[in-house]
Amino acid sequence: MEHDTKSMVALRQMNIFSGPLPDPITLKEYGKVYKNAPQDIVKMAQKEQNFRHSSTYLGQFSALAIGISGLAVTAYSGANEIFSLFGKLQHITIQHSES
Repeated sequence: MEHDTKSMVALRQMNIFSGPLPDPITLKEYGKVYKNAPQDIVKMAQKEQNFRHSSTYLGQFSALAIGISGLAVTAYSGANEIFSLFGKLQHITIQHSES
């Protein structure tokens, strides 16, 4: 009795690339479809990065300004006893009456 054995090998390759730009192979393929695509994609990524940096600085400055304003209002209120809940509570006396 003759046995015919065949073996199959399946090979699968998966590449994962993360970042603002496509991997170099994909970027090259875009260049085959549209000649200036790689340059346009790189310019677009540079513009996006510049925008993100400028908006990050604006957000950090805004947070700093809000924090300092809150501290200033708190200090002013404490110095002038405005919104002083504990200052008002000191004058309240609780009387207990027995029936």
